[in-house]
Amino acid sequence: MTPIDQRIDELRESAFREIAGARDRAELDVIRVRYLARKGLIAGFFDELASLPPELKPACGKSLNALRREVQSAFDSRFDLVERPSRSEADRIDLTLPGRGKWIGSKHPITQTLDEIKGIFSRMGFSVATGPEIEDDYHNFEALNFPPDHPARDMQDTFFISRNILLRTHTSPVQIRVMETSAPPVRVIIPGRVYRNEAISARSYCLFHQVEGLYVHPGGTSGPGISVRMGMITESAVIRTPTSVSLAYEAELFSLHRTLRRDGHHLFSLCREWVPRLQEDGLARNPGLRHGGP
Repeated sequence: MTPIDQRIDELRESAFREIAGARDRAELDVIRVRYLARKGLIAGFFDELASLPPELKPACGKSLNALRREVQSAFDSRFDLVERPSRSEADRIDLTLPGRGKWIGSKHPITQTLDEIKGIFSRMGFSVATGPEIEDDYHNFEALNFPPDHPARDMQDTFFISRNILLRTHTSPVQIRVMETSAPPVRVIIPGRVYRNEAISARSYCLFHQVEGLYVHPGGTSGPGISVRMGMITESAVIRTPTSVSLAYEAELFSLHRTLRRDGHHLFSLCREWVPRLQEDGLARNPGLRHGGP
């Protein structure tokens, strides 16, 4: 072993010892400057290669390159260990903490309200009917007695897909579809999304939900309708009517809104009521019934 080989081994042991004893980033930075910097101890050995005999230069150069790689590897490993918290500290479990509960999702308020309304009407003998949200002009307007010049038929109020195809503006088209396929008596409610071409603001949107009912019974009177209304109020239903309603047929229309007090009880207010005089034949004068089927 040549004297320079012995000095390389001593430098290796010294570097490893200091790196292993480093406790923080500041101490490691001092070691890096001392051994690995451009003017460090290892670089100084490379400068001495020029004064060695030619036959010793290759072996010494190889040893110095190996030394630099080993010291750099030891430095990187120690640096990662110092910067990263110890596994025992990171994985320590605090047994005094309360357990982590499992969060359970809930239904959207609109879905909850629709479920509540459907439950109330189903207990009164009504079934639930649904229909397409993309409707034709006949079911959405003509069969419901909307005249050709009605404002709702304008592009400003309705989303038209083509000349006769549109996004339904109310759930009433389902009434026609139910009457086309069902014979009286008919007792259904029709919940669903409807679309209006309105400016979007904090008070209005281009999409909202409606729930309407259809009760058709030969020789029926307004008595069942009154019972249904009282049942809705008694069971805390939330009923809202649209702002624009066709008055082309005799019917009864009212709306409620519900607020929740701090004690959990519901308060009701009658928002609007329209009760025109019923004819002797009740709802049979509704022109929409003529477009029904059986």
